[in-house]
Amino acid sequence: MSKKITDFLSLAQNYRVLLFDVVGVVHNGVDAYPPAIKSINALDEGQRVIFLSNMPRPGAQMREKLKSLGISRAFEVLTSGDVTRTLLTTTYAGQKVYHWGAERNQDIDVDLNHHLVDQINLADVVLLTAFTEPGEDESHHQDIIEKIVRKGLPVLCANPDKIAMFGDIIRKCAGSIADKIIQQGGDVTLIGKPSPFIYHQILESLKGIKPEEILMIGDTIETDIIGAKQVGIDSFLVLTGNTGNELRTHHETLDEYLSQENWQQYAPTYYSDNL
Repeated sequence: MSKKITDFLSLAQNYRVLLFDVVGVVHNGVDAYPPAIKSINALDEGQRVIFLSNMPRPGAQMREKLKSLGISRAFEVLTSGDVTRTLLTTTYAGQKVYHWGAERNQDIDVDLNHHLVDQINLADVVLLTAFTEPGEDESHHQDIIEKIVRKGLPVLCANPDKIAMFGDIIRKCAGSIADKIIQQGGDVTLIGKPSPFIYHQILESLKGIKPEEILMIGDTIETDIIGAKQVGIDSFLVLTGNTGNELRTHHETLDEYLSQENWQQYAPTYYSDNL
């Protein structure tokens, strides 16, 4: 059973490395959560703070965003966009890439020496970053999915999140499209959380630090908490984002929510209403 925490800073003293999700933990996609900013800045300077995000953009952009929101202490950033960019120039170097979502996210392609094509029939691999706004027509997605599956194209999903807050609205992210591709027999690689792939990128850079000295702080069971569990590190669920919204909408406790989703084995080590 998860332990409810009312003093995050006291708990944080037990860890040498703190991994923070961003949207839903530090801000709501637009505006900062002041208690979270204050708590992060108050952490001991000897502790490593790493923001680990499923944002399908280069981490340099997130760094500037976090500074603008008031993060003043030293920190590091790794995004699923960073990891995807590396894959496109190593594992998939020389292959023709169709970017599904390019009209809203060209940042992931900037300065990469890769071969973009504007027709899916010409592609060797699909880069998926697309998201949809509330009420937006998604009917055209099925035609693209059918082409992907029929051609057997591998898909790199640069944002495995299914939903994300953006101020007062909830967007459907690339992870929701990836789910449909998988359900129809497609080959999808989820680059970010909960895949151990992105966590291992972090762990490889933390030589000499034991798993029990690392804490993952996130707002979503399905990505942050399950990902942390899979690599054997403690987790802290903050209820300011996706999972908290689910609990409030359905008037459920955390235990009821975990039971309903059959996720009892993924209960976070700790949880709190906010940081």
